[in-house]
Amino acid sequence: MVKRFYNREFWIYFVIGGMATLIDWSIFAITFRWFGLHYSAALVSSMGLAGSFHYVANKRLTFQCESRQYGRQVPIYIVVALFGLGMSMGIMSILINFIGIYPIIARILTTMLMLLPNYLMHKYITFSQKLFQ
Repeated sequence: MVKRFYNREFWIYFVIGGMATLIDWSIFAITFRWFGLHYSAALVSSMGLAGSFHYVANKRLTFQCESRQYGRQVPIYIVVALFGLGMSMGIMSILINFIGIYPIIARILTTMLMLLPNYLMHKYITFSQKLFQ
């Protein structure tokens, strides 16, 4: 049977991602607006905290990865997350510095643009059935 892009796994990822996004955006807004951090520092702090939730929820619920090889899997998750962070920072920099979009709006657009790349990286790298059987 051919798996479709809109399969159950993707929608679970989407819901968990939505919860992680609420954590991410909330922390980003608080650290950027209330504490006055530069948008890059606010992005790193918000993605770091949301990423912890994202890892645990996706490991258990989305990809149902039962591997106990945390010593191998967590570093891979961190590398994939850092790659996604780098891509997000690049997109945000373009949106803010070249297009002139307000940082919080740029954060929302960046999240939408990164949904599919993040899903694919976590599915085929972080929680790969081939790597962690």
